[in-house]
Amino acid sequence: MADQLRELRNRYGTGHGRAVVHDITDEVAEICVHGALIWIRWALARLQTVLMGAVQPLIDDLLEGGVFYGGDLTNRLQAANIVNLEEADQRALGLAIGQRAARATFNVRIEGIDVCSEDPARWPDAYREAALQRLFTNPDG
Repeated sequence: MADQLRELRNRYGTGHGRAVVHDITDEVAEICVHGALIWIRWALARLQTVLMGAVQPLIDDLLEGGVFYGGDLTNRLQAANIVNLEEADQRALGLAIGQRAARATFNVRIEGIDVCSEDPARWPDAYREAALQRLFTNPDG
């Protein structure tokens, strides 16, 4: 749909320095408005999921004392799709979770550490190794 809106804009719009204003029927204008609104609604509905899965904000929340109620970390880890993250991101996330769990944050320990021991095959090695490392060492070693 977004491609079609772009084509309508290029065909009827004045973008790209065009000096000619084309005659636009009410029907074409209405189609453009409705198409744009549908696309925007879809994008905004998806935005929360995309933001929830962002790795660096999750790491920041873990390291800076963000509040994690029951299920919050599980949902954010699922949204982050940890298995498909770059190994460096998996490791950084594991370090942050291990550090936070070591400070006796129960929900983080339950949802970020305990689940790994219950089913290690679901969790990438880089994540598990980093989480374990940070459970027993601080950032200074």
